[in-house]
Amino acid sequence: MLINISTKERIWEHEFKGLFPNTSFPETISEDIYLSFGYAVLNYPPQPGITNLQKIIDSDVEQDSNGKWNVVWEVVDKDYLETQATITSFVNECISLTNQRLDSFAQSRGYDNIVTACSYVNSTIPSYSSEGQYCLSIRDQTWKTLYPILDDIKNGTVSLPPDCQDVISQLPNPEWTE
Repeated sequence: MLINISTKERIWEHEFKGLFPNTSFPETISEDIYLSFGYAVLNYPPQPGITNLQKIIDSDVEQDSNGKWNVVWEVVDKDYLETQATITSFVNECISLTNQRLDSFAQSRGYDNIVTACSYVNSTIPSYSSEGQYCLSIRDQTWKTLYPILDDIKNGTVSLPPDCQDVISQLPNPEWTE
């Protein structure tokens, strides 16, 4: 990307030649040539770190002490709708990952998913009944733990964690005893 030094208008490199149709340019245009036409290469420095409820905007450009033109990044809070969308997406992801976690646990014993495993609670085969009871218990404990955490996040009582693994690590750990 290039910047017009006087107007700070940005253009793509391929647009530059079109601005000067009667000029012959080399295949690779140097920074000196751009400068002779009042343009400079615009550099994009690394973006600053942000939280899930912030965003980065490219707010300005500035010339550094070496004469290079750089984008100036600004960290701003997301607006209300963006924040709600981010939180909703986070909550849905945590619920999905929790379901996957419970299903994977049940599948480790050959059940289709946690629901199927729980359905064996009344089985006449003692080992199936025991496994069904344990799956029912771990499923209930998991959701009983998860939903208040997610409610606190939705209500702003606690900060939005960086990722769902921070939430899932707070859930009961399902383990088969035998």
